[in-house]
Amino acid sequence: MKQFRSILCDPKDTLIAARYCRAPYPGHPKGCPNWNHKDGCPPNAPLLRDTLDLSKSIFLVWNEFDIGAHARRMKGLHPKWSDRQAYCCLYWQGTARKQLREKIRLFLTDHRGLKVVGCPEAQGFNVNGAMAQIGITLEWPPRGAAYQVVVAGTRKLSVPIDDFPLFPPLGGLK
Repeated sequence: MKQFRSILCDPKDTLIAARYCRAPYPGHPKGCPNWNHKDGCPPNAPLLRDTLDLSKSIFLVWNEFDIGAHARRMKGLHPKWSDRQAYCCLYWQGTARKQLREKIRLFLTDHRGLKVVGCPEAQGFNVNGAMAQIGITLEWPPRGAAYQVVVAGTRKLSVPIDDFPLFPPLGGLK
């Protein structure tokens, strides 16, 4: 199955980061511990609409990891493990991310020059809504399939082309 697809992107959908990043989950009653601490995470991360040109095609590239099979295998190896231990991301995320990197590499061979945003939800992108647009419903927490999703698109120019001087100052543009 081809694991990338072009979607229409509504700029309104690029403003939802805080809702997901601040949602409580086991062991983190205030949401993600990276909030306001890690480079590339909200509220300091740029919004997707400031990074990619949303008037052009936006592509979803994803990896589908069979987390259910992984958890069953881990419980077979460790019969005393709880479900929480069997599904723990420490034991599967590295493999899933490696698979995603390969899918990104293959995607970029046919889509040279596009910018890949590795953590679109940190830039406010509605990953759940975008995947639903293409018929994939994400489970929270995932029990059957876990998806790692990136977006790719045309870089947004931060300065209109008319603002570039014909002759840059000595020392180049800053």
